[in-house]
Amino acid sequence: MRPRARAWSLCPGLSCLGLSCPPSRPNPGWPTPIHQMATSRHRCVLEDFTRCSDSLLWKLMMSFYDRKGVESWSQGIVPHFITCNAFIGRAYAKVLLGFLHDCASSNACLPLTVSESLYIVELGAGSGKFSFFILKAVKELAELLNFPAEKIVYVMTDFTWNNLKFWNDHECFRHQFDCGQLDVAIFDAVRDESMKLYHSNVTISRNSLKNPICIVANYLFDTLCHDIFQIEAGKLKEGLISVGSRSERELDALDPEIIKRFDNHFKYRVIEDDYYSESEVEDAHHLQRVLQWYRDFFGASPDGASILFPIGALRALRRLTSFSGETEYCIDQSPLKTNRRSCTCAVWRQGKQ
Repeated sequence: MRPRARAWSLCPGLSCLGLSCPPSRPNPGWPTPIHQMATSRHRCVLEDFTRCSDSLLWKLMMSFYDRKGVESWSQGIVPHFITCNAFIGRAYAKVLLGFLHDCASSNACLPLTVSESLYIVELGAGSGKFSFFILKAVKELAELLNFPAEKIVYVMTDFTWNNLKFWNDHECFRHQFDCGQLDVAIFDAVRDESMKLYHSNVTISRNSLKNPICIVANYLFDTLCHDIFQIEAGKLKEGLISVGSRSERELDALDPEIIKRFDNHFKYRVIEDDYYSESEVEDAHHLQRVLQWYRDFFGASPDGASILFPIGALRALRRLTSFSGETEYCIDQSPLKTNRRSCTCAVWRQGKQ
């Protein structure tokens, strides 16, 4: 028995970018496909139809965080209390503590080298509030660690210098900076192949770490680029998006205020399963199998399915695992479609979960 039609939105938070993925058959409340939509005479076309992960959507979101800086959180524009509080910080610290305890056992799959640094890298640290809470918790639990506390280095990262400058100047982080247990770096998780730490001047790159890299992705992966797919009548289709505005003219194509005026159009075209054979060479085979599974599973359904595919998060994981010989421990907190939240932990080794 096949499931009925559904929109498989892996990251519901993307609705703010107009990416509530429409089902293959129109239902009330979903965006209308372009071939069924009358052209608006007032629509400003900012970008013609393109692959979703390459679209202007993501540049606009990055522009928002770059221009607003920490005001994105301090002014209450971006909700953050549920993911940035002392309880969550301590919970993450306990998970990391459990990982270190497992690695210290005699039959550990990922034994640690105590003479080498262990890097905990937070992606998209934003205002730094969550970093403060998890650092505080790690310090309080230091006596329970099965690893030298002085060898643990917490790294706050973001793609914009505005946030790094705020962290560097903040008095709450001064002690950790001075003792070498905290560092910062400019890092674009989707594109960058290396990470240069600001205070220690250490460069983390492919195979440069002896210990597994620990990744903290607190509400981060749902903000990285996605692709859109649709399964209809047994065929796999890619979703193309044309980014537009309800204004007749936009003087600055990267003005974050455009997000409030979005008038985005979608269209679909049939593709083969080897969609990522050129853009994701290392993982093309695995991604092809995933797309084949979606096509086979939903292909017999009369209503098909629509899918948001987190290609940005997968690219980030690929780059980060390469820093420590394809080994990684990742903690991710993401919103679920049920409005509950999950904290997912995964160990990646030799490119496999």
